Amino acid sequence: MNSQQIIRVKILAIFILCFFKSINGSDNFKFSYTGIIIIDNKQLSFSIYFNKKKGKLEGYSLTNIGNQNETKSKLSGLYFKSDKSYQLVETGIIETKSKIDTNSFCFIKMQLFEKGKLGNKRLEGYFTASLKNDSICTEGKILLIPKKKIEKKLKKIEKKISTNVPLKNETTTILKSGDEHLLYCKNQIIKVEISDADLEDGDRIELKINDNVVLDNYTTTKKIMTITYNLVKEETNIYVKSISDGKSPPNTSVVKIIDGDNVNPIIAEMKKDQTVKIKLVYEKK
Repeated sequence: MNSQQIIRVKILAIFILCFFKSINGSDNFKFSYTGIIIIDNKQLSFSIYFNKKKGKLEGYSLTNIGNQNETKSKLSGLYFKSDKSYQLVETGIIETKSKIDTNSFCFIKMQLFEKGKLGNKRLEGYFTASLKNDSICTEGKILLIPKKKIEKKLKKIEKKISTNVPLKNETTTILKSGDEHLLYCKNQIIKVEISDADLEDGDRIELKINDNVVLDNYTTTKKIMTITYNLVKEETNIYVKSISDGKSPPNTSVVKIIDGDNVNPIIAEMKKDQTVKIKLVYEKK
C-alpha cells in the first residue's frame, strides 16, 4: 500500500467514526466532501458542503466532527475552471458544541485543487487559520474525498476496521475553575498525558500531584507530555493551575488519565491563576 492509499484509508476511517455522530449534512447542497485537515501531523476531521453557480460558492464547513468542539461555519468562495482550483473561506459560525469563547475561534482560508481521475477523485490543498483580527493561528494541509464515494464504501471498510482496530469509548470531561473530578483507578501504575486542547497559543500550566510540583510553568503544545505515576496512596490529587492564558484565552489544556485500557480525557478550561482538581481513588487488591 503506497502513501496516498494509506492517507485515503485514514480519511475513510475517521469518517466512519464520525459519520453517525456529526451534525447532518444538508441535502440542499449539491457538492459535499469529507476528510481531514493536517497540522504538524495532527489530524482533525473536516467536511465541506456547497453549491456552485457561475464560479461562486456558498455553503458551510464542519470541523471537529463528532466531538465536543464540533463547529459548523459559513463558507463562501470561488471556483477557477482554468486550473480546477477552489478558494474558500469561513466567514462566521453558524453553530457549535464547543464551550470555548467564540472570540478565540480561528477561521480557515483554503486553496484546494481537484486531483485524480474516476474513482480516485479528491480535493487537496493548503490552508491558514486566523482569528477575527487576522492574526494567524496555524496552517496546514487539507485532504478531502467526495462524501458519496465514502458512503458507498462505508459498509465494506467499517467491517475491516472493526476487526483490525478495536475502538475505545472515550468520554471527555470539561473542568472549569474550582471544579473537581473523581476517577476510580483499577491499576496502580497510571499515565498522565498533557497537551494543548486545540491550537498552540502559549498556554502555560503548573501540574501538581499531591504536594509535589511535577511541571512548573510548563507550556502545553500539540506534542504530548507523558508522566508515569505509581498510586501509592488510596487517594491521589492532581492539581492543574493556569499560569498563563496564552494568546487566545482561556487556557485550555488536555489532561488524559490512562488507567490500563481506560482512557479518561479531561479538558481544563481556566483563566490565569485558576485551578482544577482531579481526584484518583485506587483500592489495593
